[in-house]
Amino acid sequence: MTRPVTLAVSNFQCMQDPTFKLESCGAQATVTIRRSDFNMGKHAFLVSNDITLNLAIKAVKPQSVLQVASRDPDR
Repeated sequence: MTRPVTLAVSNFQCMQDPTFKLESCGAQATVTIRRSDFNMGKHAFLVSNDITLNLAIKAVKPQSVLQVASRDPDR
């Protein structure tokens, strides 16, 4: 079962990845869902119906393998 959700995004930042020297963007995101919306309401008396998901997201700009390999002359 799937349902659309809206993420609350914070700390969005783009910069060069210090390890691989690639352009990347990262963010923190949170969303709260209700277990009962996904037919997981059974045993709701034992756990909360509201579940908060905390996500760390990172996106890296695609590079060719040749470009990535040539970025580190010591390897």
